[in-house]
Amino acid sequence: MTTHLSPEETIDALEGTLAADRVGHAAACAACGAQIEELRAAMRDALDAGVVPEPSPLVWDVLQNRVRAATAGQSTAPPLWHRSWKPAVALGAIAATVLLAVLLRTPAPVTTPAAAPVVTIADAVPVEEDYAWDLVVNLAADLSQDDAHLLAPAGAATAVLVETMTPRERDALVKLIQREMGGLE
Repeated sequence: MTTHLSPEETIDALEGTLAADRVGHAAACAACGAQIEELRAAMRDALDAGVVPEPSPLVWDVLQNRVRAATAGQSTAPPLWHRSWKPAVALGAIAATVLLAVLLRTPAPVTTPAAAPVVTIADAVPVEEDYAWDLVVNLAADLSQDDAHLLAPAGAATAVLVETMTPRERDALVKLIQREMGGLE
């Protein structure tokens, strides 16, 4: 005895994908034929109205079964980039470790700073019996280079001081600067 079409088979019949033996039943059975025509008329009315109704929950089951059947024979191997990222990460980690080990084992070059030439103000400026200058030289003799830089005027004040120097003081300043720069002429 042949049974009536299931809801899934009714949809298959409407789409033209129903098995041949079941197509024969749908053509011979008035109830199944009426069910197919009723579904076809409902779809036509929905399309004419411009509203597409939400499909029956059975449609999703049928669709899922068809997708499974269609993809059952296909390979499900992951793409190459999915398979090859783990070795690439491992090789990258190994390379980073080797580079870090090389950097840590290589001794840092030891450089000793060049000894700065010791220049005193008294060497740079020959002064004949100028007691005020002797006072400045004696006060500055105990200052470190950093402290002297903090006390020196900067910017426009320095330019004003240079402009007020005598030619002799300017020559002495040039000689002092040349000694500080390593004897550049």
